[in-house]
Amino acid sequence: MTRREPARSRFLAAACALIFLLPAVAAAGRAMPQPPPLERGQPVETDTRALRDGGFETDDAAWRLAGRKGRPFRTDRGAFAGATAARLCGVPGCDQRLSQTFRPPPADGGALLLDFRLRIETAEPPGGACQDAIAVLLAAGDAPPNAVGRTCDEATRLSYVAHQMDVTALAGEAAAAGEPLTLTFAAATDDDEATTAFWLDAVRIVRADRPPGPPNVPVSGGPFSAYSEPHVAVDPEDPARLVGAAKFFHDNARYRFRVGTFASADGGQTWREGGILRGLSGFGRTSDPVVAFGPDGAVFVSVIAVRDAPSDWGVFVYRSGDGGATFGPPVAADVGTTNDKAWLAVDTSDGPHRGTVYVVWQDRCVTFLARSTDGGASFRPRQCLADACAGAQVAVGPDGTVYVVAPIWIGERFSEGGVQATPETDPETESESAPPGTGEGEIRVRFELLVSRDGGATFAAPVVAADVPMMPFVLEGGFRAVTLAQLAIMPETGTLLLAWNDARGGDADVWLTRSTDDGRSFADPARVHAETGGDQFQPVLAAAGGEVVLAWFDRASDPDNRLADLVLARSADDGASFGPPVRASTQRFDPSLAAPTDGSGALFFGDYQGLAIAGGVAIPFWNDPRTGLQRIWSARLPVTDLPAA
Repeated sequence: MTRREPARSRFLAAACALIFLLPAVAAAGRAMPQPPPLERGQPVETDTRALRDGGFETDDAAWRLAGRKGRPFRTDRGAFAGATAARLCGVPGCDQRLSQTFRPPPADGGALLLDFRLRIETAEPPGGACQDAIAVLLAAGDAPPNAVGRTCDEATRLSYVAHQMDVTALAGEAAAAGEPLTLTFAAATDDDEATTAFWLDAVRIVRADRPPGPPNVPVSGGPFSAYSEPHVAVDPEDPARLVGAAKFFHDNARYRFRVGTFASADGGQTWREGGILRGLSGFGRTSDPVVAFGPDGAVFVSVIAVRDAPSDWGVFVYRSGDGGATFGPPVAADVGTTNDKAWLAVDTSDGPHRGTVYVVWQDRCVTFLARSTDGGASFRPRQCLADACAGAQVAVGPDGTVYVVAPIWIGERFSEGGVQATPETDPETESESAPPGTGEGEIRVRFELLVSRDGGATFAAPVVAADVPMMPFVLEGGFRAVTLAQLAIMPETGTLLLAWNDARGGDADVWLTRSTDDGRSFADPARVHAETGGDQFQPVLAAAGGEVVLAWFDRASDPDNRLADLVLARSADDGASFGPPVRASTQRFDPSLAAPTDGSGALFFGDYQGLAIAGGVAIPFWNDPRTGLQRIWSARLPVTDLPAA
């Protein structure tokens, strides 16, 4: 496989420009629609008021073909439904677009889905970043299209895979304006001889019912190509005030982004996008945002900042005194090392270290901590805590005790202390994390807890909280998944809760352990959900008001283990047990859709999500591509409405 760019670069540049021009098409209250089932070999029937000839069975000029190279698009070989399918490209240097203009039927209170089957036949080597691509473009009238990028993930190479886009909002806008919709499948291949063909079949617009669910609130809406790794915090003195942050992508293909913020003054019912955090223009990227409130309503956001040159990365903290409306200049917690996966906490207790800001991060599998005792105006020199790799967590207990979870990676490519023995790599591209999915032998993660009772000046000897197998580097669909921990503390009891996902049972599951003796010992890990045979991943914890809420992405409802929901589970007994999960997202989604590609070649859905409890209401804060673009969503679920065990 090569990295030659010509045709693909032209195509992706155009697609990115289109994404840049179009705000997210989103509607509150989306539910998870279910299209009528379609079995392999069954002729596809389409509403003639909408798409015609979705099975490509006739030659009635319903579809228009444009572009260069390629072959006639109809083929009687390898159809999913009926006798024929559409085949695009299959030769080097191809650029083909297959389009149809139609008027969608009314939704009649339900949802309208664009439903189609896609198979990719490629000579690109397995396991690498595919250089050829297909996009789905939807345009209302003369407006710029809404774009969805596709890549050559492993499952799609093997057989037809169902893909869905909720087009209800876009169709409604077109109908209100008296405009039709234009659907385009745009395929492009580079000049490499290892080329790709894209097979399409069973294209249809279907009407589906919406089951009940909490309204999903669109958070992001700016001119960015993707958003990921959202985090959110609530003001402990005013539960109506929330501040969030995320990566704002401006170039999916080159993995380029900067951190931006969001704010809500009404408990998460509406959100305002604050734009990019300024002040680090000398760095090419800012990443890994974490938000925390301090005393008196101050808001802090930690980021890592990355230059393209080695040994020039840093950890910075922003501060806002007006509820996240504006932020002051960034303050360096550490500069000059290859820092990654920073995490942030602020002491809001009534203890002697009230207001101290703590930030932890890893540098080449060594975990460091820096602290500020002047409200984030400056940070003391960094302290080395442990030989631990990416994903350290820091939290402050109700009495001001500081807890740090350090993940020690152990395996054939790591020393007993967890320090990586192979040459260093760019941590921002996360290629450092790739070996667990591809190397020889099992990689394990040992989560160790370090405790400080003097405001972070010194830490006691570590205690092992859990020893778990590392996740595969990618999950079904080709997107990145790593074993990261989430730490939370019960404010009322001081119980420590630690959640993570691993694949010890053959698929990704969410596990949890807890300590009721201030971290001196931990219970045996327990899986928090029933075994489903599908993936559960990216857990996030929140604890407040005597309640614990745990959220994660769950593929249990999809027998093909591709589409995911965001679900929440509640514990009313200090984290000892959890009730059955409840869906928070109102539409299933494919995490691999519209995803950027990181430096290792994996699709990037993000490594974590956000969750807060505000005034007894759980507020998950996540990204999903239901509209065809990776966007941020939130919801409001009263905690006591969630079932307990």
